[in-house]
Amino acid sequence: MRRSLRGPGLVATVLLQLLATGAVAAQATTGALAGTVTAPDGTPVANVRIVATPGDARAVTSTAGRYRVDALPVGRVVVSYRRLGFAARVDTVVIAAGQTARLDVRLAQGTVLLPALSVRSAKLTVPATEVPQAVATLDRDQLDLLTV
Repeated sequence: MRRSLRGPGLVATVLLQLLATGAVAAQATTGALAGTVTAPDGTPVANVRIVATPGDARAVTSTAGRYRVDALPVGRVVVSYRRLGFAARVDTVVIAAGQTARLDVRLAQGTVLLPALSVRSAKLTVPATEVPQAVATLDRDQLDLLTV
């Protein structure tokens, strides 16, 4: 005996097929990038800022120097690596659909030229005790995370 789909059964079958096709198509348009960032002596470098374009995807390395950037567009991607105390580095990698490209990077020691800092002063016209003041303390790790 042969059964044919009609009504709600047919609609459900068509919807499931469309959803499955859409999921496969979505997976086929992106890939990922992963790797480890090390210093010249081979030790892992934490808190390296990584930016991949196009798409402006961002990541920061772990204490083990590892990173992963997901949902990158398929094709050529330019990846920049920045961390205070190291020379900036830019690489190009090809991302394949549904795959994770691997790019391990060894940063060179270097200096980073920071933008100029302008300081102004003026004499207070009211007593200093009456001026609202905000105070914040930054430790070394927080300074390392600031945008270069």
